[in-house]
Amino acid sequence: PVEGLPVDGQIKGRITFVVSPNEFYFIIEEYRNESSYKWKKFHRIMSLTEMNKKLEKLRDDDVVELVDNVKVNEVYAIIVREFVHRVRVVEDFGRQPLRGYQETEKEKKGTLLLLFHIDFGYYTRAFSYDLMPLSAELRSVPPFVHRVYLWGLKPLDNELDWDAKSTQTFFEKVMGKNVQYLTAWVRLQLNGEFWVDTLAAFTRFAQIGIEANYSSPVKSLIAYKLAAKNPKKISQFNNNRNEIISKWSCERQKTIVQYAFLDDLLMEVYLCHFTSFDNFYVRIEKFDEILVSLDDELSQIENRRQIQHFVVGLICICLHESQVMNRVRIEKINEDNTVVVFFLDHGETSTVLKQNCFVIEDKFIKRLPFQTIKCKLVGVEGNVDPNVVYDYTRYPDERYRYLLLEKVSVENETSAVRLYLKRDEIKEKVIYDRMSKWLVDNKHAKYCNDDEKNADEFKELMIDMVDEHLEDDEDNEDYDPNSFDFDDPEVRFSAGAVGINPDELKKLLETVNKKNGIKKISKAQKLRKAL
Repeated sequence: PVEGLPVDGQIKGRITFVVSPNEFYFIIEEYRNESSYKWKKFHRIMSLTEMNKKLEKLRDDDVVELVDNVKVNEVYAIIVREFVHRVRVVEDFGRQPLRGYQETEKEKKGTLLLLFHIDFGYYTRAFSYDLMPLSAELRSVPPFVHRVYLWGLKPLDNELDWDAKSTQTFFEKVMGKNVQYLTAWVRLQLNGEFWVDTLAAFTRFAQIGIEANYSSPVKSLIAYKLAAKNPKKISQFNNNRNEIISKWSCERQKTIVQYAFLDDLLMEVYLCHFTSFDNFYVRIEKFDEILVSLDDELSQIENRRQIQHFVVGLICICLHESQVMNRVRIEKINEDNTVVVFFLDHGETSTVLKQNCFVIEDKFIKRLPFQTIKCKLVGVEGNVDPNVVYDYTRYPDERYRYLLLEKVSVENETSAVRLYLKRDEIKEKVIYDRMSKWLVDNKHAKYCNDDEKNADEFKELMIDMVDEHLEDDEDNEDYDPNSFDFDDPEVRFSAGAVGINPDELKKLLETVNKKNGIKKISKAQKLRKAL
């Protein structure tokens, strides 16, 4: 391999010349490999634009210098339809027989040459007197194109050569006027030449100014019955594509993930997983129905794609023992056929079979922030059996009981909280008992500071006060629907739960505005009415 040129990953650029569907010349503009899913500019000692400017200057000089002694394999310049190209002399055929009208001094000295246009990838013939010398700087710049061999297809009926129709069709697919750029996966690079597959052409429609979905020239030729699949592979081909794709997915997912968080107000939550007083997970109650809906939708996905390569930190979906699909993050890859995963919406860490892990679409990551929130219980210490806590915070049928959470502080991304268990509703009051007192009274813990020991034994809230705390409605004020924050998490959760996209929600909110006239109701109330 040539140092500095990609040996794996993807390349992006454009084709300058097609020899056949299996062979063409390609200018690499960007590339990406396992280091990042983001495209990086391909570094050159001189840009193509800068090179063209310097070549055009040769043409515009008042006195054009000619080449006296042409050497094979040397690089020169030649004018092609008013443009200046760099060419390498491949072969010198010597002087050619001249007709009488050709016998000028220039023609008498000229020899016929076979030239290779090093920045385009094609051959032409010309006479030596058509060449112009190049400076050492311009001769030393490596060619801008690379020879590329496309793998995965072959001529029909095991023919050795491609017919004209197949080559022309391929040319139209990869060099048509609407083709913006192409991408391909690098399988091998030797001496600056590339073997690639999975070629994709991206088109742009100038009339509407948008980029369309990519097309596959290989699939097109096979569909037109102009080519056949070629499943054979060269032993030197790299086999790290699945690993690279998983690393890219993991990196990209980090840019779109969101995590649930605790407000400074009182919130109703469920305790979903408990390990110790310093390490347990809660889930905000008001988003629970949306989570159930999301898990059900994940479980109904057909044609799931299994993970081909596991990377620590990768987010995927996992088939749980209860036959429900959950969103998980890969925590550890074991030597056997298992991985350790963290259930992002439930808090457990578990070892599962690799075959039960599947690719997750981005929309299922964006739909709802990961619901588990890591917490520690303030003011108490000791070791308690998790089942004791579960018995206290769940009903006998394993349904969660309502807990009122009061956030005290945040330490190292862990929320220090005080929990109250919902005891009863009496008329217009809701009563919550402090969980730490119950733990101490039942000898499951002991106080570690006086603040907790002297804290309120219970919370007594009016029902409308609970609504005020838990729903966090904004001030009652009329508003313009166009200013509604459709990126607001609560709006997205609520709309996603009933399958409403932002455009539809906007129309519904406008309808609510009209029906309520000048009546002042809050944004949250309008959202509920719209949904």
